[in-house]
Amino acid sequence: MQGVSLTTQDDWLVEFKDKVVSALRSKHEGPVPSVWIEFTDGSKYEVFVRAGVYFEGCMINTLRKAQPITDVLCVSDGADTYLEVAASTFPLFLLLAVNKRIPEGDFPFWLEKREPADG
Repeated sequence: MQGVSLTTQDDWLVEFKDKVVSALRSKHEGPVPSVWIEFTDGSKYEVFVRAGVYFEGCMINTLRKAQPITDVLCVSDGADTYLEVAASTFPLFLLLAVNKRIPEGDFPFWLEKREPADG
């Protein structure tokens, strides 16, 4: 891990702003999957969910060519949370989680920057 974990949508936007996604894939090395995100500038990140949260999905917009990230939006509705990472006119990918044992409204995801050699 490099630096601190990023735990809010504002942290994610600062980290992702103007980057272009080159690859996004799930990783299943433990009981809970994670998501690897790679960008054209060579930076890599891994997305996790907190203990007590179910990682329900990662949807990638394959209908559009990747564009620079301009926005990160987190929406919570009761126990359900989705995080949208978007270009200026369309979403690039969505992450979905259900809080089962953490307080409602707590941010369920965390993001860790990886070294370019990781993967």
